[in-house]
Amino acid sequence: MRSRRDYLWTIVLLASALCGLAQARGATLPTSIKDVSSEFNVGATDRRAIHAVDGSGLDANNPPGHTNNPNGFMWLNTGDGSSGGTPDPHINGDLAQITFDLGALSSVNSFRVWNYNELNGFNIRSIQTLTISTASSAGGPYTLLTDPNNNSTSWVFNQAPGTTGYTGQLFSFGSPFQAQFVRFDIKTNYDSAGTDHGFVGLSEIQFFGAPVPEPATWSLLALSGVGFWFSIAKRRSG
Repeated sequence: MRSRRDYLWTIVLLASALCGLAQARGATLPTSIKDVSSEFNVGATDRRAIHAVDGSGLDANNPPGHTNNPNGFMWLNTGDGSSGGTPDPHINGDLAQITFDLGALSSVNSFRVWNYNELNGFNIRSIQTLTISTASSAGGPYTLLTDPNNNSTSWVFNQAPGTTGYTGQLFSFGSPFQAQFVRFDIKTNYDSAGTDHGFVGLSEIQFFGAPVPEPATWSLLALSGVGFWFSIAKRRSG
């Protein structure tokens, strides 16, 4: 017969494998821009919304760090139009609005956001407060999400540091939400003096779906299952 120690070892293997499964990183969901209230693309200054979802400006670290160079690497709205282009239309009285398309109805467990990270003090254009809403179809209806950090539908993003290698901010949900479209209605930025003409933007955002087990976790699960099967077989034969 199997000893108590053998059974305990099998239980430890199973528990370790399940823990690895629970901690596995969620798959990154393919994300595009559905629409945006405005984007700064004047002359050689390319700060279109596409740069908030195309991975530009991110390094190969885990989690990735973002550059503080804005051109070709970040999204910026047009503010009040004082620097070229037309003013952002301020949908619903907000600074800006941007809507992301996950490509299909998806289960979203978490997201990492890299706020607007321009150097030389222009990180005041980082998003400060906003609402986030989701929908399963392009026409809505959109449902407000609650910030897990403050249990409020008014979200708060940390200001970007304005330095290279910025790793962003991770938001995780206790209960995943189902959505294809995620909308940011941006209320305020970090320009406390109110002198920067209503500019606001993002460096990058990534949404993560259901956890994907690492290869080592699958191996541990298989080993645990084999050990558990032999334990039962031995017990029956004994």
